[in-house]
Amino acid sequence: MRARRAMLALLALLMPTACRKPAESPADAEAGPPAPTFVAAASKPLELPGLQLRLEAPENLAWTVDGDTLRLEAAGFPGASIRVVQTETIAAVGGGGRCDERLCRYVYTAPCRELTCEVRDPGEHVAFVPALCGSLRSTYQPPTTPAARVLSTGGTHGAECDERQLETTQALDGPIAELLPRIDACWQEHAGDDPAWTTGEVNVRLERRIEEGKERTYRLFAGLSGLEGDTTRLQECLDGVILPLRGRLPAIVDADCTFAWDHRFLLDRTPSCPPPGRQFTLPADAGAAPDDGGAEPTDRRAAPRADAGVATAEEEAGPTDAGTEAADEATEPTDAGTDEAGEATGPDDAGTVPTDPGTVDAGVAAPVEEAGATPEGDTP
Repeated sequence: MRARRAMLALLALLMPTACRKPAESPADAEAGPPAPTFVAAASKPLELPGLQLRLEAPENLAWTVDGDTLRLEAAGFPGASIRVVQTETIAAVGGGGRCDERLCRYVYTAPCRELTCEVRDPGEHVAFVPALCGSLRSTYQPPTTPAARVLSTGGTHGAECDERQLETTQALDGPIAELLPRIDACWQEHAGDDPAWTTGEVNVRLERRIEEGKERTYRLFAGLSGLEGDTTRLQECLDGVILPLRGRLPAIVDADCTFAWDHRFLLDRTPSCPPPGRQFTLPADAGAAPDDGGAEPTDRRAAPRADAGVATAEEEAGPTDAGTEAADEATEPTDAGTDEAGEATGPDDAGTVPTDPGTVDAGVAAPVEEAGATPEGDTP
């Protein structure tokens, strides 16, 4: 009996030890819970003035700028890198790429730069990355230089004009075409008069009209259009350019001939890519460079985000009917082959002969002895 009681007491002491769980090893205790799965939050516009970029990114992606590269990171997300490389191509726009579970890579071209968006081993995020990379926009605006160039030469004439008058009138085509360098100089000098000016047009017109009541006018003037605001100084410069030609107007050999010859010049701003290294600079708080000369990344994990907006600002030309004209007019006698020099201020557009975009030869032909009428239309 005593032996049985001793056995039961021994079993009672051993049972709690047998049911107790083994103690956790130090390695298992330090492992912690598994890494969380990244779930993209709602995307919002993100502005990067230093890199001159804009994109749509989830709010729970932290971002840093390291030199010419933007990095987007979060727990459970493999990380995205967006690199900006300067180029010398001004008109390049477009691009694309591909995305699978091993690599997503997209390359986009913009004026003077190339943007590369890359995510390695995206895994389950393969459907999210294309939208992230596809939202990239370059906000860089290349510098521009004022420049003038020839647009077109053409005109019309009345059916009553004979060949002698048409050939004589076209003798001024060459000298007008040679005005381009001086028109360009005026534009370069005065393009800064109004920062809003982008493109405009100068039309140098040689014109002869016969108004009601037989009043005849004959003039050469520079009409300015497409630029809003005060164009007084630019107009004065253009008037000075054509002034020498006003004393060289072709003779009128057909008293009943009316015509309008136009030489159109475009006033433009030509963009160009700057030398490498001069497109963008890092933000002011990018930090000091370390001793080894490398760029220290900028940590902007709590960065402010921009409101919605367009990627790049497009410059539009002003209305073409906002121009002004300055002209000298001469009153002619009815006798063929003679004209009196006289001047009148301000153009009168009433009864202007319509222009045609056709071309007129700039050469000078010898006068034709036989007089005859030509049908109304373009002059060959």
